[in-house]
Amino acid sequence: MIVVLSSDISYNLDQFAKKLAVNLGAVYRPLNDDFLLKNTGFFEEPKHGKIIFSGHVIASRLKVPAIKIFLQESQESINNRIAKEEGCSLEDAKVKHLELLKKEKERMLKLFGVDLQNKNVYDLIIRIDNLNQKALMYVLEKYIAKRSEN
Repeated sequence: MIVVLSSDISYNLDQFAKKLAVNLGAVYRPLNDDFLLKNTGFFEEPKHGKIIFSGHVIASRLKVPAIKIFLQESQESINNRIAKEEGCSLEDAKVKHLELLKKEKERMLKLFGVDLQNKNVYDLIIRIDNLNQKALMYVLEKYIAKRSEN
């Protein structure tokens, strides 16, 4: 079983993905872009049992069956989180996020031909604005378990 989590580029997915992997008895594999491009053969079969990946490029380029989940946040929620994390105003947080998003969209399109706005590759898009981490973990564990049965 392979699960790919993705989210807005400003959301720190690594810690959450690691916890989800532990809860599912899976291995979390953080892959950088170079590894993904140089080692596409890795995706021919899940050699490590249950694997959790993160990232839109992986979700878009994966060639084997996987459960692909996108964690969606509203712009307001993103602004609030960034302002809190960086100790800046909401307006500054919004500007920082939009600048970062624009650069990342251009980079992903240029390097990998991946459109960050295309969410058609995902099996589940879940709005996380009003979910704490424990609730989100519960929902994802149940969803993944149900999908794994099929």
